[in-house]
Amino acid sequence: MKTLRISAISYLNTIPFVYGINHSGYLTDYLLEFDVPSECAEKLIRGKTDIGIVPVAAIPQMPFAEIMTNYCIGAVGKVQTVILVANTQLENLERIYLDTDSRTSVMLTRILFRHYWKKECEFLPLTLKPKDTLAENEGMVLIGDKTFHLDQPYFLHLDLAEEWVNFTGLPFVFACWVSNVRLSAEVKESFEKSIEWGIEHRPEAILNLQTERYPGVDVSEYLLQTISYPLDEAKRSGMALFLKYCAEY
Repeated sequence: MKTLRISAISYLNTIPFVYGINHSGYLTDYLLEFDVPSECAEKLIRGKTDIGIVPVAAIPQMPFAEIMTNYCIGAVGKVQTVILVANTQLENLERIYLDTDSRTSVMLTRILFRHYWKKECEFLPLTLKPKDTLAENEGMVLIGDKTFHLDQPYFLHLDLAEEWVNFTGLPFVFACWVSNVRLSAEVKESFEKSIEWGIEHRPEAILNLQTERYPGVDVSEYLLQTISYPLDEAKRSGMALFLKYCAEY
């Protein structure tokens, strides 16, 4: 087979996956690239990569999509890195700036506003930086590593994974490993084993991580406790419900 092209998200939460791909020994002939979630999805849709960890909301847009592993970027409560911030109460918000790095977080925000908080808002692409001052009626959704160090405290700080769990009683899946081509059983098994190995060796991955890139962040807590990696039946149910809501848009 030709070189396996893999697109991984360039966030802290994928460190165990990347560690398994690069150090487990199960994969040999591969090319690993790093992108923001929306770019991972775009590469798969356009056929520029073979496997990617893509935002769940992008899966229905793919002509062919096969979930490759029993692991994901998921949460059973707070996820810490997908947040809605504002300088006022939720009921006062009229305009929300959405971080377009992830289609899943964009859709999750829209779903929560419509079905959980039952509030209409104007949604715009995020052009502000976290340090910018929001107007009194504005909020901002931020995702990924940029959420670790906000320049100022906000009156409102909602964890959107936790809000989903409160709304549905189900865990949330932000991204999972998907292939857009039919891969051999051997390749699929090797990839699954490399990902599983990385999850099992998270403490080792953390020791090899340049933690100075994340000053003040409890990396061990985040990777060992906060992110929930198994793609179990409860998460699959949560993902199915989320995609059902997505179909409205």
